[in-house]
Amino acid sequence: MPFTNYKLIFSSNICILQDTNTKVRIGTAEVSRGLYQFIPEAPKTHTICSTITHPKCRILPVNLWHYRMGHPSPERLQAMQSYYPFLNNNKNFICNTCHYAKHKRLPFPSSTSHASNKFELLHIDIWGPCSKTSMHGHRYFLTIIDDFSRYTWIHLMHTKAETRKIIIDFTAYIETQFDSKIKILRSDNGTEFLMNDFYARKGIIHQTT
Repeated sequence: MPFTNYKLIFSSNICILQDTNTKVRIGTAEVSRGLYQFIPEAPKTHTICSTITHPKCRILPVNLWHYRMGHPSPERLQAMQSYYPFLNNNKNFICNTCHYAKHKRLPFPSSTSHASNKFELLHIDIWGPCSKTSMHGHRYFLTIIDDFSRYTWIHLMHTKAETRKIIIDFTAYIETQFDSKIKILRSDNGTEFLMNDFYARKGIIHQTT
């Protein structure tokens, strides 16, 4: 056989013949009476370096290498191809496990719960700070959404400290203009929404997500 694409790896009492392209071990040579006796590698139907998977395995070759190597990125597999030509890389391959592993949490299920009347449930949240201030110096805005009608109110703010006054004024606005009362106010755990005394006076239930 030609030995142009093979290399020899010597140790104390053994020599390994390896294919330089596929890194497959061709055989070994053991020292016997001062001479190396070559022992060819037994033929295998499937090796770790083979790009052909077992007939009963439904995983494609690129998937197999991706899983065995600890889920490297496609760019890493592409770079490894220059050293190991037998690697099969497919840039269109998408690993669902990698996508789920990068998620901070699983997707929330679709909600089918809706309020039966207006102002029964209000969702409130703050966005900001914005990288660019408005012409009047606002960097935050407070969003209030009615769960029943999906009507939305947006209040611009200079700082988060304005949140409590806006909530108090908005409650009075609903009571006067719509002759109604807010029952439930739902927000995150932001300290600017902690107004327990005010909620108790108005009979409002404050829920946090």
